[in-house]
Amino acid sequence: MTAPRTNAPRRQVVSNEGALYRIFIRQLIAPRPGGGHVVLDIDADARALSDPRGDRYKFVVCYDSIVKAAKARIAADSGGPIAPLAEEIANRCLDDPRVMKATVRARQVDQAGRTRGGGVEIRLERPPESISARQRAAHG
Repeated sequence: MTAPRTNAPRRQVVSNEGALYRIFIRQLIAPRPGGGHVVLDIDADARALSDPRGDRYKFVVCYDSIVKAAKARIAADSGGPIAPLAEEIANRCLDDPRVMKATVRARQVDQAGRTRGGGVEIRLERPPESISARQRAAHG
């Protein structure tokens, strides 16, 4: 059975200026020094490219770079509280001037995958005026 056809006009996107796109990583599990693991969910809201024809790997925020940065930070962790770790990972997301917001949810689990205590959610946002014209031109 085919879907009924409609004559509704398609909505056209005139401009993507000011638009954000979300890069997300779910259930990233990484070992912590000293035992156990950390489970992360990461959202990074990035400004859209001013010219969509420039959608090339080097011009976009890539989830792989976020995963690598998170794993590197976890590997350097001293095994202390989880909140400072989550905050540092959110700050690393904001190191890229195209990222406007970062949310990191983190919880610790033991070797068997059972949650040890609660978790934390950190949300950081870049003030729009903190982005220089030079950074905007260089990244989009």
